Amino acid sequence: MTKMRAKHKVIYCPIEAEGYYIADLDLIVISSELTPLKRKYVLEYELAHIEQSPTLYVATPAEHIRLEFEANCSMIAGMLDDYLGQTDLSIEEISKTLFMEQCGLSRQYDSAIDHVLAQRLKGMQAAL
Repeated sequence: MTKMRAKHKVIYCPIEAEGYYIADLDLIVISSELTPLKRKYVLEYELAHIEQSPTLYVATPAEHIRLEFEANCSMIAGMLDDYLGQTDLSIEEISKTLFMEQCGLSRQYDSAIDHVLAQRLKGMQAAL
């Protein structure tokens, strides 16, 4: 199955990875074996990578790690929006552990979740 997302082509097919981006073809490939919700999050993650500089991505290991973290944060932010909408909780009421369990997130996302939650709390406090 092929779809256009903004100006990027997206295809869904059986692959071992969850998803990846082929810059030369401006093509996002997402595993067709993922749930629709997981596909949405993988798409958000890959779109975040598209916005990043490919030169920086391979420049240094530190830049690579930073860009991966930013893409993870983008994906987590989308997941958090959905979670808040489904639970009717406020950002202050979120249990990180329950959020991670409900979204099927492993501990590898700890720092990205902490960052997104802190940014959201900071935004709420600034609005007051």
